[in-house]
Parts: sequence; structure tokens; C-alpha cells
Amino acid sequence: MTNQEKLELLISPEIFFPVDIKRGSLLGNKSFIEAIEKYLNILSESQYWPRANLEELQTARLRKFTSLIEKKSSFWAEYFRRYGFFPEKATLGDLGILPVLNRKALLALGEKTYLNHDFINQPTLSYYSSGTTGVPLKHFY
Repeated sequence: MTNQEKLELLISPEIFFPVDIKRGSLLGNKSFIEAIEKYLNILSESQYWPRANLEELQTARLRKFTSLIEKKSSFWAEYFRRYGFFPEKATLGDLGILPVLNRKALLALGEKTYLNHDFINQPTLSYYSSGTTGVPLKHFY
């Protein structure tokens, strides 16, 4: 596997997993196990990569993630615009221009920060944090 292929796997692992994987049928699923093993081996190897390679990976993942939530959430699209953050050309340093949204702010915003349901074309799972600070926070993945 070339270094470029390894980088692509770490940026978008979902495109390398078999499309027929179902959450309830992972036990003993050979294609899933092989895909996970490959991913974990490359992930383990990546800890020894030069800093420049790691920053390239981090930047690519940052751009992919922020582009996704910008497209799928009017809140995040507006938030990025307001602070001059452009996902398609973001750098790691650009994260510093975004104000931190703490737990209190996220709770006050409520469902505004969630992805628009009409854009979600795959199963979305959710869970609540433990609420150790007093109020549980809902997370989607």
C-alpha cells in the first residue's frame, strides 16, 4: 500500500469498509475484521510519521469534517461565515479564530447545532453524556 493510499484510508476510513456491514452482524464478519485490522495497523504506523505528514493528515480530516457539517447544518455554516472560517481551505491554525462553544453555550443553542435531518442519508446514532456537570448533553454520531 502506498503512502498516499494510507493517507486516504486515515482521512476517509468509511470508503474502505464493505458496504454490506450491518451493526448487528459484526461478530465474525471477516470483511469487517480485515478492514478494521488494516485501518488499525496504518493508524499504529502513523504515530511514527514525520510531523509534516501528521499535519497533512490532520488538515485533511479537519477540512473533510468541517465541510461536512457546513453543508449539513445551517447553524455551522453561519457560524463559520461569521468568523471567517472556510472549511475547504482551513488550516490547523484557523481553528483559533473560532470562539470556543462551551457546554453552557451548546445547551442554550439546543437543537440548532444539530445536522439538518433532510441532509442525513445514513443512520444517525445518538447518546447523552453522563451529566456529571448537572445536565446531560446529547451527542450524535
